[in-house]
Amino acid sequence: LYSVQHVEGDFRCYHESDPFPHTRFFVAGKHMKTIMANAYSFGMVGSTFNVQQLLDCGNEEYVYAKMFSHERKRFNALYNALQNCTLTGVGLCYDPFWNTADKSVSDNDPLWLRCVSRFGIPYTTKKSSVAFWDVRQAKHSDEEAILKQLSKGLFLDGTAAKILCERGFGEYLGVEIGDDVAKEPLCYDLAAREIICEKFHTDDNGKNMPAAHMFAMGRNGKLLQITVKNPAVEVISEEYTYKKGFVSPAMVRFKNKLGGKIVILGETLENNISQSLFNYRRKRLFEQMLLWCSDEYAFIREEPNLYIVVNVPPSNQKNDFLGIVTITNLSADTVSNVTIHLPKHWKAANKFYSLDIDGKWKELNRIFDNQELTLNCDLEYCEPMYLMIK
Repeated sequence: LYSVQHVEGDFRCYHESDPFPHTRFFVAGKHMKTIMANAYSFGMVGSTFNVQQLLDCGNEEYVYAKMFSHERKRFNALYNALQNCTLTGVGLCYDPFWNTADKSVSDNDPLWLRCVSRFGIPYTTKKSSVAFWDVRQAKHSDEEAILKQLSKGLFLDGTAAKILCERGFGEYLGVEIGDDVAKEPLCYDLAAREIICEKFHTDDNGKNMPAAHMFAMGRNGKLLQITVKNPAVEVISEEYTYKKGFVSPAMVRFKNKLGGKIVILGETLENNISQSLFNYRRKRLFEQMLLWCSDEYAFIREEPNLYIVVNVPPSNQKNDFLGIVTITNLSADTVSNVTIHLPKHWKAANKFYSLDIDGKWKELNRIFDNQELTLNCDLEYCEPMYLMIK
């Protein structure tokens, strides 16, 4: 998902889906450190790092060599700790063929990638008990693969849910999916909103979210009409006009006869970077729904833009730790007192360490209450933190 370019002596390192590549003038040394830290966390087993340009003054650019020299011990300690570990997280499916051959979708990356990453949910492209499917999996998976995933945990956007209904799997979703609801006059209603239903509205936080068609620099999704077909379907949120006229369910969940737990976001993901999708209340709903599907994943509570990678040691070997978590702050703002929800099988954890610059695991200043771990420290922009949980 990442590339590094050498352009006339200047390195540009950026995420392929990022329309605004960060250059050296925007502290790209930090970005390179973030890329390398997460590459090792994802299991890269070796690398070469060439910091000299091919022109006549090879050492003109010094930032990358300085960064690597500073971080080398920590990178090696991380690499050594992760030997034989396995990534854990929700299933974010990537098919090398269909993700490039299916030109009905503009982005080759999984459409859930930005959402899951920004919401602080760890992922793997391997099979998982909870998966996030977009249009490509719904369109190209065979019947056996679809039924198998429908018997587990599955998050779908509006487009993926509609395709599965059209392919005859609607009974396992409990709904029918129609077309974009934002026709005239609703498309001009800038006070329309999505309202979280009382059962799913937690604490004293707000329950209104912008409607899917709310202006977002031309990068909105669409809310597809959801018609409930099974009385067991639970409506999580609903869209209303400014006159409080009901439009459609906007987010639903359903436990089907296969035992699968299905969460449907009525919005489409294609080119969607709107405030309707990316907001605190939506993140809280995703946290709730992930726990409803399966409490087996660590994830970031409340705080957005914290990218997380989770590794676990093999279960058939004697290990002295439960897992290693890499957290990277993608926000330009410093984040303090981050809370991580730990999975139920880590409930007995009682020791927590962070990896220092000398490659040593040092005990953390933290609060651990049941399954909620709060780190009493600051996370700076693009400064990865590595946690060992015992």
